[in-house]
Amino acid sequence: MIGMVKVRLASIKELSVIGDMWKKLEPSSKYQDILKFYMIFRRYIFIAELDGNLVGFAAGSVKDDIRGHLSAIYVEELYRRHGVGQKLIESLENKFRRENFRKMTLEVKEDNYNAILFYERNNFICIGKKPRYYGTKDALFYLKELT
Repeated sequence: MIGMVKVRLASIKELSVIGDMWKKLEPSSKYQDILKFYMIFRRYIFIAELDGNLVGFAAGSVKDDIRGHLSAIYVEELYRRHGVGQKLIESLENKFRRENFRKMTLEVKEDNYNAILFYERNNFICIGKKPRYYGTKDALFYLKELT
């Protein structure tokens, strides 16, 4: 069992750690692109902290005036399956709701079964497929109505 995880908005001081985690998800990511993303969407980037250490993050973006998007979510291996990802996704969903978004979307690699189960448990519904979205791998496109 892990201790109490706190989720809060990320600060620019934490961007290098977020960048390191993001590169574990997408090794081709460049720090300058992550910085640009942060500067545009910083009010939708949450971090999970445990005992002063960052153990995960969720990054959201805006697709249009009614739809927020989960651009990335990552939890360090040791802290998975302890509710950290749940707290992160709930924080982002709540932020989108407070800003009157009615939908939330995401893409996930079609063979990332653990993530797919996580999203489906959180009431996301697969509404399509994006061929070769991740290089040679297809992405599944998920939607959740925010009520």
